[in-house]
Amino acid sequence: MKLLKVFTIVLLVAVVVVSAQDMKSIKKEFKGIESLEIELTSGDCEIKAGNSKTVTVEVKYDVKPEKNFEPEFVQKGKILKLSEEWSGRNSRGNVLWTIIAPEKTEIEFSAASGDLSIENMKTNIESGTASGDVSIENCIGEFEIEAASGDIFAKNLEGDIEISTASGDIEIDDCKGDIEISAASGDIEAKNLVGSLDMSVASGDVEVEDCKGEFDLSAASGDVEATGVILDGSSSFSAASGDVNVILENTSKYDIEIGVASGDATLDFNGNKITGTIEMTANKKRGKINAPFKADNTEEYEKNDRTYVKKTFNKGGEPVITIKTASGEATLKK
Repeated sequence: MKLLKVFTIVLLVAVVVVSAQDMKSIKKEFKGIESLEIELTSGDCEIKAGNSKTVTVEVKYDVKPEKNFEPEFVQKGKILKLSEEWSGRNSRGNVLWTIIAPEKTEIEFSAASGDLSIENMKTNIESGTASGDVSIENCIGEFEIEAASGDIFAKNLEGDIEISTASGDIEIDDCKGDIEISAASGDIEAKNLVGSLDMSVASGDVEVEDCKGEFDLSAASGDVEATGVILDGSSSFSAASGDVNVILENTSKYDIEIGVASGDATLDFNGNKITGTIEMTANKKRGKINAPFKADNTEEYEKNDRTYVKKTFNKGGEPVITIKTASGEATLKK
């Protein structure tokens, strides 16, 4: 999943199309603006931070018939409202909004069918798209980014970050803060994150690489893969139907819980010292427990008319590490 490259290619293609056609252009400037409220139908939008206190808005469009499209600009005090007015049943064409605003201008954006790109802002951003991709980079603030059917790419963000999509993939890199990410049908790929990391998918995979924080990663139907992670708090990794594989960057002093219903659960200490109380559980008939040393205690118990085996390994009192599978293999690696 390389959403950044794909998004860049899409924008480049859009630029080529724009330059190749006879585009109409409208450019306006507004002063005293602290908030942008943008409600588009099918236009793409690019928002960037500028050095001026003035908000500059340029709309380029090629619509057939031309009379069926009208960009709207409404200033109400410190709020600038931007929207599209379409008429006629056979209207079609390309629309691109380019906005240069002071970095602290708040942004509220929505679009039925259009892409959004935001760069270098230091403010609160709320975005919702029905069918379109979102790219947001180099921003600080509070972020609430939603897409019904589209991909989301986020890079170099800092703050409270909430990202979700119903049908699409999410890629997030080099971000810091309180991060909550969810996808109904799609994959999540995360790299170099720091903070409280909560990620979940209904149908898809979660892939995390070189991240530090307190983890809560889950997949209903899919795999959870976490490599090179540093735990900064008690963490949980789970899957209902899929595998979970966690590779630690260093020895953890925090509790770890790894659990799967149907699949394999693996914790790899990656050559680091194994410490703590380790509890490993698997179905007696349909599961297996793999460990690099002999258990200090083994017991069996009944649950939902099934027999489970639980093995305990004492490598120091804390932290408590649990590795569970209902139907699969529970594995601990040195």
